[in-house]
Amino acid sequence: RRFEELRFGSLSELASVSAAVANDGAPVGYLYRTSTDRENDSGWCVLSGNESDGYLDDSANVVLMPLRDVIGFDDALEELFARPEPVAFERDASGALRECEPPTIRD
Repeated sequence: RRFEELRFGSLSELASVSAAVANDGAPVGYLYRTSTDRENDSGWCVLSGNESDGYLDDSANVVLMPLRDVIGFDDALEELFARPEPVAFERDASGALRECEPPTIRD
């Protein structure tokens, strides 16, 4: 059953992940989920929390990854990925990911 969830279930859906996290090894510091109607899109955006708008506006700085691969950066993410949208989490001073106000998404 675990294999099915990872390969074919919700953890196979894609997230938009900052290249700082995906490629450069920065820790996940902020993530949020919005609604989506795109096939295979989880609605999750995973960031270090230090990216500027300009950085994120450059598509070269955003990587599409299955949620199952994103969990490899931080095991605590798997439980959070089950949460419905809209939701957001940020890392607090103790290093724990805590729920926070979801962002207002600009068009």
